[in-house]
Parts: sequence; structure tokens; C-alpha cells
Amino acid sequence: MLARPKFGFKSADLALFFGILAHQQHLAVAPSEGLSAAEAADTKFLEVAAAIESRVLVTGNTKHYPRSGRGHVRVLTPAEALVELATVLGSPRG
Repeated sequence: MLARPKFGFKSADLALFFGILAHQQHLAVAPSEGLSAAEAADTKFLEVAAAIESRVLVTGNTKHYPRSGRGHVRVLTPAEALVELATVLGSPRG
């Protein structure tokens, strides 16, 4: 999905991102109260994001996650997430 032209990511940036994902942990999450997405089927993604330390959800459509239902979860576009990730890794991109 991230390779779609509408996101405009460079191949090297995607390789960096997917390289990091390969070292991430798996997580099982129970439903959380107070979180809701525009479509009920998407709420599970907010629940997973709420259970992790960073409390970040990356999505190509932030409209699916209105602020009123996010709780403490930060919802970022793929572009915003890549900028934050590059900054944390010490190689700001613009």
C-alpha cells in the first residue's frame, strides 16, 4: 500500500521503513473502552495503537479516525510517520 504513487515515497525510504518493521514485536490486544473509528471494523487498529508505548496509528486515511474517538492515540499519515521516524533515526527528510 505504501508504494502507491499517491504517497510519493522513494524506494529507499520504504526499504528503511520495512527494515525497521522486521524487528518489531507482535502484540495481542483486548478491546478498549472509549475508542471508536468512523467504521466499527477499524476500531481494532486504534485498540492496538493504544496498547503500544508510542500510541501511534499510521493510516492513509485519517478521516477514518476522528479526534473524538482516538483517546490518547496519535493518528499520522504515512508521510508524517516517515518524517518522524527519519528524525528519530537522525536523518531528517523533507
